[in-house]
Amino acid sequence: MIFSDNGKDFVSAKSELKRLILIVTKHDDCPSNFLTKEGTQWKFLPPRAPNFGSLWEASVKSFKFHFKRVVGVSKLTYEEFYTILHQIEGILNSRPLIPLSSDMDDLEVLIPGHFFIGRINNCYCRA
Repeated sequence: MIFSDNGKDFVSAKSELKRLILIVTKHDDCPSNFLTKEGTQWKFLPPRAPNFGSLWEASVKSFKFHFKRVVGVSKLTYEEFYTILHQIEGILNSRPLIPLSSDMDDLEVLIPGHFFIGRINNCYCRA
């Protein structure tokens, strides 16, 4: 499922993707089978309600914060960019989703990584 705001670019991209899917479907059934199986849908936020997208906007803001701190004005190779991208992804997916408990007998804290890889990410970046 793809979520986006009601910006003109996103609305036109949706119609362009639908047109592209129709063209590809006529020539090859693999992409259409994949999209049908996956149930790909495009949903837009309600008009004049930007607060509905606040969760992913906060995620974008967090990514930009870390990225600008690490990169600054440096020019990166593809490999450097890819490495930094994955390191920041690991940091953001290791943040707790619920408040931490002071009780040592509590189970481990729930993080986004549990949903993506099924466990805590033990790969820490070297300084």
